[in-house]
Amino acid sequence: MKAITALVIVALLGVSAYNMRQIQVLQAEVADMRSQMAQQKKSNDLLAEAMQSVQQARDAMGRVDTAKASGALQRAGSALGDAAKLAGEKAGPAIRWLEGQVKGLSDQVRAQQGATK
Repeated sequence: MKAITALVIVALLGVSAYNMRQIQVLQAEVADMRSQMAQQKKSNDLLAEAMQSVQQARDAMGRVDTAKASGALQRAGSALGDAAKLAGEKAGPAIRWLEGQVKGLSDQVRAQQGATK
């Protein structure tokens, strides 16, 4: 009888140790997923900031306010640089498109600044 009791206790300890290990693995996976989600949110926020800055630059260009347009484009470029560091592969096309928009608008701002000098 003592042998059976000892065997049951050893089996329960083994199952408990296995469950404890599985819980630790799951906790690590949850922490990793939370980190990835926070990083993606930050990247999305930076992309939204860049898009807003590009729109502000367009609006300033419409008012022929090259100083504000230039500042907005600098903010957009900075946000895009930060977003590119954080973003995954899926955000690559959006970042490249926005970078093209920033470059095109920057060229227009330089052309207008050159024309007004």
